[in-house]
Amino acid sequence: MNSESGGSFHLPSRNLKIQARQKECLAKKDCLLYSWSTNWPIKIFENRFNDRMTSMDTCSQKCINPEEVKKTLKRMPSPDTILGLSETFKALGDPSRIKIVTALLDREHCVCDLSVLCGQSESAVSHQLRVLRTLRIVKNRRQGKTIYYSLDDDHVRSLLQMSIEHISH
Repeated sequence: MNSESGGSFHLPSRNLKIQARQKECLAKKDCLLYSWSTNWPIKIFENRFNDRMTSMDTCSQKCINPEEVKKTLKRMPSPDTILGLSETFKALGDPSRIKIVTALLDREHCVCDLSVLCGQSESAVSHQLRVLRTLRIVKNRRQGKTIYYSLDDDHVRSLLQMSIEHISH
């Protein structure tokens, strides 16, 4: 219950040890609580046990350095940026797409060449290229009747090269 509804503040606990840790945490000034389900910071409290709560589930189990967390939260990317990163890494998480983008690291290729390099049908390569193009991982250019694909920019190339180096060491 929160203080707005007239009830007392209560954090659900699974056992007495955790409940004791919750009280200890809340007794400290500016103590930051974590959600058990997401492990993300929920709310920063003053040093009173009856502070106002949001309607979120706020089981707590540990205290951390609130000033450092505030600094990090300010530097974290926006939700839209995080979603974009997630989509990019999801696209690069597919082995057939990784084959395609690594084939494009040094030079551009047409779908026919990529098909041979990756050991896939032209249709399958074309489908994967559409996904990669939508996420701006690859770009294309037309020369007559042939469409050539290359990496979209040096950021993509750097990301791939750093990933390869990371796996290699």
